[in-house]
Amino acid sequence: MKIIGVDLDTRQQTIAMLDDQTGELLEKELQHEGDEVRRFYSGLSQPVLVGLEATGSMHWFLRLLEELNIDYRVGQQSRRLMTHPGVGPITALATEVFLGDPRRFASDESSFTTGEGIVLSGGLH
Repeated sequence: MKIIGVDLDTRQQTIAMLDDQTGELLEKELQHEGDEVRRFYSGLSQPVLVGLEATGSMHWFLRLLEELNIDYRVGQQSRRLMTHPGVGPITALATEVFLGDPRRFASDESSFTTGEGIVLSGGLH
């Protein structure tokens, strides 16, 4: 599976893509003008999971992903993850997309610590 974290801006998007089979990591900037975004996503082999933060300008992109039958998750908690030193938008989105809802991890302290040392608390709901 290819897991893609997207930092969506008005004129371009910056992506980080992890292939969980090979471990390959790709970072790339795609311009929204023209068909660069469509060509990139339509050329990916399935399965693909895209994570992005909720923004007012995301609807055209979500329609494209649906048209291409690409699964996506719109992150609501990424801003909170970015309060940790060294965690930017792509790392936060990738963490949220990869882990899913942190409440699924049982813990007496209602928290989960990632391999990178980020603590996700039960307060993320």
